[in-house]
Amino acid sequence: MAFFSAADKQKIATIRQAKPDQLAKLHPKFEDKRLAEMLFRYKARNYPELLNVDETQRWQEFCRQRLTGQVVGADITFDDYFKRLHVLKQEQANPQIISALEQYGIAKKQALQIS
Repeated sequence: MAFFSAADKQKIATIRQAKPDQLAKLHPKFEDKRLAEMLFRYKARNYPELLNVDETQRWQEFCRQRLTGQVVGADITFDDYFKRLHVLKQEQANPQIISALEQYGIAKKQALQIS
């Protein structure tokens, strides 16, 4: 993979400095085709309220596939997450923290409509 061009680097810097309302209005034309997807993921992770309905569905599907292991790339899947919490329970880790982490995972699964 090649490095980004000077023009793309300048656009990246503009994006990183943009406030959310400014970011929503930015639609740069990148030379490197990877950057459009990177910008989409940046906005989705950091400013999901900026996404339209189609983008939100696209992001949720991306997350669903990664977090269920359908597509490689996630550092941890939901199955791994809950298995790790089970191990921590057995090790008698702080039950309040474990409970909070379980609730967080359950809420994320529900938000992504994963059973």
